[in-house]
Amino acid sequence: MTPAAAVPLAARRSLVVFAAVLALGVAVAAWIASLGGVGAFRFQFGAVGPFVSFPAHVLTTLTPVGEMVPFGAANGALYGLWGGALLNWGAWMVAAALQRAWGLSAAREIGALPAWLDRLPLTHPLVLVAGRWLPGGGVLVDAAAGAEGVALARHLLLAGLGHAPQALAIAAVGAGLVHLF
Repeated sequence: MTPAAAVPLAARRSLVVFAAVLALGVAVAAWIASLGGVGAFRFQFGAVGPFVSFPAHVLTTLTPVGEMVPFGAANGALYGLWGGALLNWGAWMVAAALQRAWGLSAAREIGALPAWLDRLPLTHPLVLVAGRWLPGGGVLVDAAAGAEGVALARHLLLAGLGHAPQALAIAAVGAGLVHLF
């Protein structure tokens, strides 16, 4: 295998994939804005709305743009508390698995992790559950879990536990907003 330092930065597969997903996520966010926002899905797509919004939710969650697009609350407003919570949880779980894979791929390309990063308790269950409750924490926790080689089943179990309360809470906010207006 070629040492990571010998591989040009632009040729690293994980960076190329990250750049492509980022560009796609920004394009999806722009498309959503052109429709009139996330709330326009119900009127634009009707019964197939969840099948359109789910992959868009996953794609935007994979990028820094994901925190700016209010999919979680919109899902609650459009599909009710339980439907919205299920869509939120599912999209975040798919994104967690993909971000873990990206972290694993990046770590393999880089080789050894920096010593300071290796000393952090990134594989501790508390970090893998509660770390995603911080703004932008999910992306970091998922990528770190991949880089540290956390088993996929363990990662998904802990991600599911971490995402469940926030999926329900954010869908509840969206469902509650419908009753205010």
